[in-house]
Amino acid sequence: MSSANLEIRTETSAVGTNRWYLSAAPIVRTLVHLCVPMAAAMIVGAIYNLINAGFIGSLHDTALLAAITFGAPLLGLVMGIGGVFGVGGGALISRLLGAAEHEPAKAGEIKHVASFAFWGSVLAGAVFGGIGLLLLHPLVSVLGADAAAVPATSAYVAVMLAFVPVLAAAFCLEQLVRAQGAARQVMVGLIASTVANVVFDVLFILVLHWGLPVRRCRWASRTSVWSATSSSGCSGTGRT
Repeated sequence: MSSANLEIRTETSAVGTNRWYLSAAPIVRTLVHLCVPMAAAMIVGAIYNLINAGFIGSLHDTALLAAITFGAPLLGLVMGIGGVFGVGGGALISRLLGAAEHEPAKAGEIKHVASFAFWGSVLAGAVFGGIGLLLLHPLVSVLGADAAAVPATSAYVAVMLAFVPVLAAAFCLEQLVRAQGAARQVMVGLIASTVANVVFDVLFILVLHWGLPVRRCRWASRTSVWSATSSSGCSGTGRT
């Protein structure tokens, strides 16, 4: 048995590692390990949206609150861009992790797949965001904003479009890290993002008074997503 093969088998048999949960753990323990953090992350995601709506709603301006609602479908499209690369790349990474138990050379391809998926999501997000900024006013009309909500919606959507590469990369990294069994690390990254969002909402909206309230809220959200992206990226390079 080669030393590389022995290393792969040793890593797989180490109880409690992410690789062990994917390859050798009892199915119930694996489901708990993967599903509980994912469910917690979804709850945190709901709280994440309520935080933004709460800060804007406290200003008692229906046009500002409507801007968040009009921007929601666009956020879904951005998540779809990240999902194209993240879900596809994550599925291939999972297959390579399994193949590496018998062919250690396959493990070297995981970095190439992850790199392609990550930068592919960044590039696709940049193209989408650039086109959206060029067509900002028609896009806001398509989203359904009326004359009263157009200024606030335009400000909110413009910042979102500027950060599309970060958003797409964050969603892509979430899938890639989870594909390696590191669901707990993804949960930690999303919780950190939500906490950062609260801090930046207070800083940008209540302290610094940057621009329109919805723009300040979106800057806070995007800055917190950037912190989550960094956290997920660091988790992906950690223990597997």
